[in-house]
Amino acid sequence: MLPVSEYAVDEWRSEGLRRSVQIGAAVVAVVVIAYLGYVVLRQEKGPSGGSTPSTMAELPPIMRNEVTITCGPQIVGARGDLFGTSLNVPRWVGDAHTAVDWDSRFLGATEDALREHMKLVGPRVPLRFGYEPFDGFFDAGGKLVQGYHWRDALADDSAEMSIDEFMGYATRVGAEPQLVVNFGTGTAGEAADLVAYVNGTDPADPMVALRRSRGRQEPWGVKVFEIGATPWLAGSAGFDRFPDSPGGSRDPQALGRRQTEFARAMRARSPVPVKLFAPITSWDLSSYGRTALRRLVSLTAPDVDGYAFHFDAAAEPGQASEKVALRPAFLGERLVEFSTILTEEGGGKALEIAVTDWAGSRFPSAMGRNWLTGLALADSMLVMADRGVSRLNYFAAAAAPGDPGGYSYWLGGDPQSPAPTLVTTQVMARHLGRELIETRTAGVEVIETELPGGGSARIPALGVRCSKRDYDASLVVVNRTSKPRQSNVAVEFRVIAPIQQTQLVAPTGADTVDAAVITYQPSNKFSIDLPPYSVTLLLIPAV
Repeated sequence: MLPVSEYAVDEWRSEGLRRSVQIGAAVVAVVVIAYLGYVVLRQEKGPSGGSTPSTMAELPPIMRNEVTITCGPQIVGARGDLFGTSLNVPRWVGDAHTAVDWDSRFLGATEDALREHMKLVGPRVPLRFGYEPFDGFFDAGGKLVQGYHWRDALADDSAEMSIDEFMGYATRVGAEPQLVVNFGTGTAGEAADLVAYVNGTDPADPMVALRRSRGRQEPWGVKVFEIGATPWLAGSAGFDRFPDSPGGSRDPQALGRRQTEFARAMRARSPVPVKLFAPITSWDLSSYGRTALRRLVSLTAPDVDGYAFHFDAAAEPGQASEKVALRPAFLGERLVEFSTILTEEGGGKALEIAVTDWAGSRFPSAMGRNWLTGLALADSMLVMADRGVSRLNYFAAAAAPGDPGGYSYWLGGDPQSPAPTLVTTQVMARHLGRELIETRTAGVEVIETELPGGGSARIPALGVRCSKRDYDASLVVVNRTSKPRQSNVAVEFRVIAPIQQTQLVAPTGADTVDAAVITYQPSNKFSIDLPPYSVTLLLIPAV
């Protein structure tokens, strides 16, 4: 994958000069340091913010006939844990190994970098263990290939990562572990044994005894489990197609009964409360039709806490950039539909939606490759926060040396080479508050785009989200199109200190990300420029 080689930070001086600062290894550090320094300065001066230096730039005035974005005080919800990541690591890639050293040769390369990432986007970032063939799959000849069986992976000569190795890694980096169980070629009993192994306390339980015999006396305390990785995927073991899906022939009750069996068995073996998510459909929520989704939810809602799906933000190679940039907004429309199904079929139960594995491309070698992927990632975070997604795990953390799959945060497996996706995640974490605010816009252009599988949808050209955390109001604006745009901003809070703008922009195929950080004098009404395919983030100290 292409490296990110530059990260330019523009500092506005009294004489009007702009200085570009070039760094390689610590790409994200510039934005982080700028932000933290600003926060420290504001804390030292107190909530009033103190006096505004006369050398700060003036925000452009409101422009006639331009879109106006209003950031007001009305709280409409709270976002979930949107900054998790996934490990694609159960099986060694490459030459056969009889004694794989996971710590030093595989995970060790990313341990320090992921720990620092966790600190920046925390407080407790979900780290998911499981990957696409986890459930088993059918090869080209139709033969069933067994998936991941956690007890087999405990063997000393296994080339698969063991649950102990993953839990040790998750603990060292400070993550909140999420475990996927083998739904396709495993059994409910096998899944329940795994729950007992990581959470059990009864010394009479054979799984507790097994864990202790391997040197771990106290339970690992895993709170979140997923019932299979991709049971909806064609070719995956456990694949079920339903009557209202193309080529479908099976009754959705088959999947619903099996998911319920797993959920009940797993919950019974944990002495502490756990959350269970049932994978239900693919990235665009179209693997199953509405009738099948309704049946599945009505069958499984009493026994699960929510539903999970996967989302590939980028389109196929060669597709138009415009189409790629509009996919997150299309996902938002589908999330609205699915939320309605949960309300109508969930029996009054509060059910969560989790995007537990997603990436910038369907092709591992292209993950994190260019800035358009980063833009789609930022917009996806806005859409998912806005639509009530409770947790989000980006497919990012690790792969065997020399294999680019799973390394969309670090290009080529090198933690010294951050990808646009990493830059985007860490900057977004600082500009997306917990409390979501109603954001009103007037005059936003609407674009009609083709949908996967046919049809079309009308998508707004700008993605906008206003949020609040402590004394900061944050406004994030994504220009989803190739045209430069302008927008007015009206802040209905009392602005108490200088406004900081961070703008992420680059050509769609670029291997660099430019982050221009500018500090402006306080203002409640102003205009901003929105370059093509850009993310503009405003940190507004306000009460």
